[in-house]
Formats: sequence, structure tokens, C-alpha cells
Amino acid sequence: MKEIDDTRISLAVTLLALPSIGVFFLSDMLGWIFAWQGEVPILAALDSAGQQTEATSRLFVIAAALAGFGLSYLIVLRFIEDLRTEFGPEMLGWILRWYGGGILVGALWVTGGYLLVPTSAQPGGDLLPKAVGLFGSMQGVPDNSLLYKFQVLAVCDRIAFMVAAGIVVTGGISSLVESIKPLTGEEAYAFLLHQRLRLRSYVNAAAGLLVISLLFQIAWMRWTLIAATPAVADAMSHQVDAWAVFTGVSGSIVIALFAIPAATILDARATGTPQTPSDGKTAPLLDAGLLPALGKVLVVLAPTLAGALPTILDFAGKATGLSPS
Repeated sequence: MKEIDDTRISLAVTLLALPSIGVFFLSDMLGWIFAWQGEVPILAALDSAGQQTEATSRLFVIAAALAGFGLSYLIVLRFIEDLRTEFGPEMLGWILRWYGGGILVGALWVTGGYLLVPTSAQPGGDLLPKAVGLFGSMQGVPDNSLLYKFQVLAVCDRIAFMVAAGIVVTGGISSLVESIKPLTGEEAYAFLLHQRLRLRSYVNAAAGLLVISLLFQIAWMRWTLIAATPAVADAMSHQVDAWAVFTGVSGSIVIALFAIPAATILDARATGTPQTPSDGKTAPLLDAGLLPALGKVLVVLAPTLAGALPTILDFAGKATGLSPS
């Protein structure tokens, strides 16, 4: 850690983190309030082929969860290194207080949300308990044992994602620090370029979190559909697609709400530097590293949106009377 503070950040800039945090909470609230929680028909017993499919799908769920834990751990390490090398005592305390407060509120939110609408109530009121109970009975485990283990896994994964999501928002906004001492043209350019690279690393990390959270959500929701009859599985798969789109849209908005303002401010500061560096290379600062990262987000979301497109068109056709069914 630096012994002396050589950077500062204003309260107004710090408050730019609040819209992203607000959308994170709002999306959860909308999901709890409006998501369907009805019951599904009784599930059918699995034949040998179905049991093999269930075992395979279970491994996908575990793999996606491990990927989430791994990426979250790497993001935490990146943040610790950032705190150690970038900030002096006062700035470090300021950032940790903001981050700690956000995580405390987030932890209470996750706990309250789980009590209100537990994982077992998604995607349909009794689909997960019935399906996982069926899988467990084929395994010979006690009633609800497998369901309990999965719920623990899902909650721990959500907490890991929440911790990492708080870091990428905090780290991204922290790229808007200003130097306390006046900088020359080349020094200002080097400083802004360094902050641009920091912002880009956090936006890239946010994009990675988004894709892995989608993979985990899709994996465990589709896992439960194996126990459903073909007609029920087909109908419920549309809801899984809708959940994926909902998560993708809300996640991309969270990223945009901290990345775009940060990039805009860095761009304005770069334009206002007294002079360009001696080699004249100013172009890398113009997008503050945002455009490549947003491209990655679009690439991440494209498969999900494309996969859900038939569902969207089907429901649109039915709503307008253009669908043959």
C-alpha cells in the first residue's frame, strides 16, 4: 500500500456506482414480484437413458458453479492487488467503506430474497423440489437431501457473484480518481491511460461474470426439465429462455450504467489534457477501453438472445394471431 495519498475521488463521482447497484436490486425485486410461481404437472419417472442425461446435466451444473467460484476468486485477487498498489491510506479506507457497505446491504438482500422466494420456487413453484427429489430417490439418498445440497450450492454461488459484482462496479468507478499534484501533458496522458486500462479490466471481468452467471442459471434450470414430460419440458424451456434473457438484459444494464459514465468522464479528461504526448498517440484514450469490452458483452449475449428468438417469435405470433398454433 502507498504510504501517502497521491490520488483523490469526489463524492459525486463515487455516487455513479449507485445506479448499477439500484438496477441489481430492482431486477431481483421485479423477478420476485412478477415471475410465475405456479405448479407444474406431476413428473414422470426416468428410464435408463433419462438417468444418463440427468447425470450429464448435473455435471454441467457443477462445472458452471465451479467456473463462477473461480472467476469470483480471481476478481477478488485482482481487487486486492489494485488496493495494494493504487491507493494511499485515506483513499483505501474510502473505497473499502463504500464497498463494505454495499456488500452488507447486498448480503441482507440475498438473504431476504431467499426467504421470500427460495431457489426451490424457480422456475416454477414445485418443479425443482419434485425433479431433484426424483433424482435423489433414484440415487437412494434421503428425502430432500439432494435438494438441500443444491440450494446450498446455488446460494453460495450467488453470494460469490454478488461479492465479485460489487468489486467490478467499485473498481470501475475507482478508475475516475484524480491526481492530487498537477501533472504535465505526458504525465497526465500516462495517468489517464493507466486508468483506462483499469476500467477495461473491470468491464471485461463484469462481462465474464455475466456469461458465467447465465451458464449456471441455464444449466440448473434445464437440469430440472429432464424429469418433465416432453410437452411440459417444451413449455418450461420457453420460461428458461425468458429467465436467461431477463438476466442478460439486467446484467448488461448494470455494466453499462457504470462503464459508460466512467468512459465518458475519462474521455473528457483526455480531451482536456494540456498537450498530447510526444508520440502523438491519443486515440487509445478516446473510448477509454469501453468499446472493445462492450463488444464482448454483445458477443456474450448474442447466443442467449438468438436461442430465445424462436420463443419470442412464437409468443409474438400467438399474441397477434399470426401463429398457426
